[in-house]
Amino acid sequence: LSNIRLGDAVIADVVDALSFEETPLGRRYINYRELGVQQLGSIYERLLEQEVMRDGDGISVRPNIFARKDSGSYYTPDDLVSLIVEETLGPLVAARMDQISENGGHPFADYQVPLAILPLLQGLGRLIRHRSDRGVLALLDPRLRTRGYGRRFLDSLPPAPVTHDLAEVHRFFTKTHDAV
Repeated sequence: LSNIRLGDAVIADVVDALSFEETPLGRRYINYRELGVQQLGSIYERLLEQEVMRDGDGISVRPNIFARKDSGSYYTPDDLVSLIVEETLGPLVAARMDQISENGGHPFADYQVPLAILPLLQGLGRLIRHRSDRGVLALLDPRLRTRGYGRRFLDSLPPAPVTHDLAEVHRFFTKTHDAV
């Protein structure tokens, strides 16, 4: 992305197209701050289904539902993800943390730690789905054992063995498991 240069006219058209929608009553401004996470995610997914095409001397963006699939990857470039996070979520997170502080709370403990616990639980839920599934949960970040907030991560997990020892992980994967 850092090597791509688009003229102001192209960017102006893109900003205009992303800022307004056509309705039977005319153009209506889209306030993205009123949209929920799922709506923003849906918009983002649809943006990935657009392709940039050279159109004579200019550049156009047009829908192509196969653009993402044709790339052979569902990877989103880090630059694009960073830009989206910084521009959309950054101000919202900062405002929420300020509000927590103003109300006498602790933004790290009351907001950031619970948010950080969610991906851990979601990842575990994707790996172990049935009683017959086998796996090992290795939490290798020493802060989960040495910092006060680490206990909150560990307490959030369902009852299961947890290790921080790579040798235990190796033993798990090298021993023979009986079929269940």
